Amino acid sequence: MAKLAKPASLYHITDEIRDILDLILNPDELEEEALRQVFLDRLDELEGDINNKVANTSFYYHEVQSAIKARKEEEVRLRDQRKMLENGLERLKSYVGDSMDRAGRTEIVNEKGFGFKFAKSPDSVEVTDRDKLEKWQNENVGKMEDQDVDEFVVMEIILSERKKPIMEYFKKTGECPDGARIVGNKRHLRVK
Repeated sequence: MAKLAKPASLYHITDEIRDILDLILNPDELEEEALRQVFLDRLDELEGDINNKVANTSFYYHEVQSAIKARKEEEVRLRDQRKMLENGLERLKSYVGDSMDRAGRTEIVNEKGFGFKFAKSPDSVEVTDRDKLEKWQNENVGKMEDQDVDEFVVMEIILSERKKPIMEYFKKTGECPDGARIVGNKRHLRVK
């Protein structure tokens, strides 16, 4: 069985075209008219090959572009579906929680262990006034060494506006910075 020749790549075709053009344009190296004609014929073939390669590459490019667009659209569709399902679950959980409150129940679980239960949420931080918090930080950043509080924690309270450093400060000192408050006694509904 004869082996089929592998089609030349775009790179090889353009190299061969450049080499033939160099020979045709250099009359010292190419004196015979017959040989010149052979090169011109080959150049015509290569021009057809390069046109086909470029056209096929363009077609492939557009196919991949279409596939990317379809995937992006599918991602949006799936994200929207996911959000719809998540919102539905939140509404269902809220409905069950409201019903349990009205019934005065804190836990409802069946014999297989499925159900709902209210649990105490950990204390959290609420920033009530950023300006007051910033003023507090400026006044207290140097005084923390006495209280075994890392100065970096105090700086981070303002710089990041993250609530974790405020909670760390509260746990170490028992004080809540001005402009923030500790929120406790919250509960959340857990699904079993």
